[in-house]
Amino acid sequence: MISEGATAAAQRYEFGDFVLERSQMRVLQRDGVELALPPRLFNALLLFVQRPGELLDKELLMSSLWPGLVVEENNLNQVISGLRRALGDDTQGTQFIQTVPRRGYRFVAPVRTLPVLPAEPVPDPGSGSMPGPVVTGGRRHWLRAAGGSVAIAAIAGVGWWQWRAGVPGAAPRAAGTTLAVLPFKPLAADGRNDLLEVGMADSLAVRLSTAPGLVVRSTGSVLRYAGRGQDPLRAARELDV
Repeated sequence: MISEGATAAAQRYEFGDFVLERSQMRVLQRDGVELALPPRLFNALLLFVQRPGELLDKELLMSSLWPGLVVEENNLNQVISGLRRALGDDTQGTQFIQTVPRRGYRFVAPVRTLPVLPAEPVPDPGSGSMPGPVVTGGRRHWLRAAGGSVAIAAIAGVGWWQWRAGVPGAAPRAAGTTLAVLPFKPLAADGRNDLLEVGMADSLAVRLSTAPGLVVRSTGSVLRYAGRGQDPLRAARELDV
């Protein structure tokens, strides 16, 4: 349970072999290595550590993680599964996230609030010494993978626009168009990060689902197409998108 005197405004939480730093939006392992958690998984974990031992029902979790949006329950299931994998929990959630059938989830690990770390001194601009930001191994991987994924998305968008512009009389998108966002593909074989690949696709799918007349397949329905060997054309046929 949270130590006495803790409040929801606490900035650092310790549980198991992890420390969640709210202000830095990161989770560190005992050896100091940062977990590469997509934003939605981090927000879900923050909800849990702020209310350990409490039953958080599915409606509360979905409204908190996808504010203002209507999403399928399967999206929440994927977030919980991703968190369990990242924390090394089993599918039954015996160590961290326990499933309460037909109700929701409960964070069962003891949580302790930690004192806020003292702020690092700000270097004097006049001294000529302005060290750059420190990038941990986990964050460096995030930045490299995210940068590559964003570049791919940008190139694909430009290619689509150019193709549409080059087709005489191309009809505008019909109302009710359905699409699916496949898990992002790693650019390097040794750069696999399942949570990142699925998390970025989920975030993009949720954003697209707010567009009028656009139907977006759930994240759960595209998971089988993850990995470097994914075939987008086969996925389009099988998902009817």
